[in-house]
Amino acid sequence: MAGLKWSFAEACDGAGSAAEVGELFVRDVGKLGFTHVACCSHVDPLRPPPGAVMIVRYPDAWVRHFSANDYAKRDPIFLTAQRRALPFQWSDPAFLSALLPEHLSVLQEAREFGLGDGFTVPLHAPDALPASCSLVIGPDGVDPLHVRDAHWLAVYAHEASRRLLVANDTAPRRPPLS
Repeated sequence: MAGLKWSFAEACDGAGSAAEVGELFVRDVGKLGFTHVACCSHVDPLRPPPGAVMIVRYPDAWVRHFSANDYAKRDPIFLTAQRRALPFQWSDPAFLSALLPEHLSVLQEAREFGLGDGFTVPLHAPDALPASCSLVIGPDGVDPLHVRDAHWLAVYAHEASRRLLVANDTAPRRPPLS
């Protein structure tokens, strides 16, 4: 697996856009057994602000539903990721027991769109929008060691995407001084 991480890092470092990093990430976590990916800033996926990382390969119907219901503000995965540093699995009884009924309802709706069990890596970076990387476990499951590898890939993909977004942002951050 070290070879996968090394080649992934090299490919990300040579990428010319955040979209290219996203394609590399989706490809490589797919090799680990994950069927759907959302490595993104905690914003509306259909109306992201400038600088938002948006590597989202979830069913289109779910993305539209998520956006229409303004779930970015109350998604239990997003809310939990903002309070934790370590990854968590969605089926973990400790995670589920801390959720309100409205949050459990969001998870149930996601399951109806094919987003069953998965795990989330909280992503905390200086000067970045709150973010996380959620990976849906495929029908054959995932080797526990692949979860660790996916964690590393998620952190690298998020940071590589952020670097490219900042580098390609030509809008001035501050008004010029006179």
